[in-house]
Amino acid sequence: MPVLSYLRNLVGRYFLTTPDKKNTFDHHFFDLKYYVHQNSSTEKFAGLLNISSEELDQISTSYHGVDFTTLIHQYRYQLLIKELKNPINSSLPIESITKLCGFESSVSFFCNSIKSKNLITH
Repeated sequence: MPVLSYLRNLVGRYFLTTPDKKNTFDHHFFDLKYYVHQNSSTEKFAGLLNISSEELDQISTSYHGVDFTTLIHQYRYQLLIKELKNPINSSLPIESITKLCGFESSVSFFCNSIKSKNLITH
């Protein structure tokens, strides 16, 4: 099964998407921090990039190893940890910091953390 998954990702990476689509994805997701928007979703991001939701998930899975929704949560979580460690934010309540990192609330952050055990990437 892992061989089949590897081949599917290999074909997807080199034949189904163009480097332009991957570069556009990376620019808007990482450089412009799409994941920080509280209303971010697969459908909305796919619409912004003018591609299908399936193609968006395929790009995310092929190049970043996880589906798009998980990628959003991973980067929100990483940003939250970074902002919690930043001394500038020491006077802000956790609720404010979680909202600035794209979570609807600190409760939604904890719920998302519990749902997905793969949020921390090193």
